[in-house]
Amino acid sequence: MPRRRKKRTHVKPNEEEEEKVPKSFVFRKGKTIRSVGELTKDMRLVMRPYTATNLKEKKSNSLKDFINVSGPLNVKNFLMFSQTQSGNVYMRITKSPQGPTLVFKVIKYCLTKNVKAIQRMPHSPANELNFPPLVVLNNFGSKDDHMVLMSKMIQGLFPPINIASVELSQCKRVLLFDYNKETEEIEFRHYLINIAPYGVNKSIKKIISNKNSSKIPNLASYEDIADFIQQQKGLTESDQEDAIKESTVQLTQNLINKQKNISQQNSVKLKELGPRLQLKLYKIQEGACEGETLYSLFKEDQPKNNNNNEEEEE
Repeated sequence: MPRRRKKRTHVKPNEEEEEKVPKSFVFRKGKTIRSVGELTKDMRLVMRPYTATNLKEKKSNSLKDFINVSGPLNVKNFLMFSQTQSGNVYMRITKSPQGPTLVFKVIKYCLTKNVKAIQRMPHSPANELNFPPLVVLNNFGSKDDHMVLMSKMIQGLFPPINIASVELSQCKRVLLFDYNKETEEIEFRHYLINIAPYGVNKSIKKIISNKNSSKIPNLASYEDIADFIQQQKGLTESDQEDAIKESTVQLTQNLINKQKNISQQNSVKLKELGPRLQLKLYKIQEGACEGETLYSLFKEDQPKNNNNNEEEEE
């Protein structure tokens, strides 16, 4: 019997493309509580595959230590989490080695494990993390300088997408940054993209949607396959979502799962993976966590003293 060969589903970019891919470090700065450490690990998974997942940081590490290491590794982006003595959590996005730096206050956050705890059928990502996520910026159309810079830096964290050559099989996740103009806060969400056949009975979907033969339902207890298909009468919550015509699309490419045919209608669903963040931009610095303040949330109120309002521990 011939030996089965595993097909490669993720092709690594060549050396020239590798240099252009934006890489990142996600780490803590200073002393933080345990949940902030868990949030840092969750964000490393979000930033995969072009981040140092197993990065080990110490409380004694300074920003210069990471800048010195980032050069040989071609790492250009830092995501840093810190906490003040009063308990406020901040997130910085920095371009290494010369800046600029975006300083966000984390108003609220919810860890990945807490998002899964409230879901009936939580999903643990596997090969989906081998592909960079799609980035959606909602309500970022303002022409203000700080908004333009913020949107460019967020987009610069991830490799750009060429619509003409992108493969649908690599579109596994999506990141949503939703900006509220009234509160000036940003809601961050991380979703899994799930594609399923439209207008198919849930029992049939269990059979045609599984590539792995070990996951095919056991039909030994049924005299006829019709008994299995008709065992559930009425629509479940999932079936009701499928019945919404507006949520269906016709694919232009075949996916890895050959059962999802380009000639048929497919429903697109988003499954939240976590974490959740509620952010507010406090200031923008010209350098890497130093230098002139290009923007401050409190500039109009107190133009001569911006750092006191931030309550940050440097």
